[in-house]
Amino acid sequence: MLANVYVAVTIVAGIVALVLLWFVSKKAPRGTTLVIACLLYGASWFWFINSRDSADFGLATGILRSIGVIAVILGVSDLFRKRPKDRPGGEEGAEPAPDSPPSAEP
Repeated sequence: MLANVYVAVTIVAGIVALVLLWFVSKKAPRGTTLVIACLLYGASWFWFINSRDSADFGLATGILRSIGVIAVILGVSDLFRKRPKDRPGGEEGAEPAPDSPPSAEP
């Protein structure tokens, strides 16, 4: 029974984390998602080293590591994805699209 709870918690945490990372990849500059992914994955190793004897921390370690691996994939794809220039996080130095068309001057 407890194994089913662990699986459910892992799946829910993974889905929530991926949705949040997807929103971050849409709004933040390139590379932000990859940095967050590396921090999550690194935290999983830190947690694993400091809590080898606890089964409860094994769940947190597994969740962080799973989310970190999937987030690294999302972060790498975010680096190579082309973004429209008029959105935040688009090409650096690009001017945003005007809100209204320019008026013709006589």
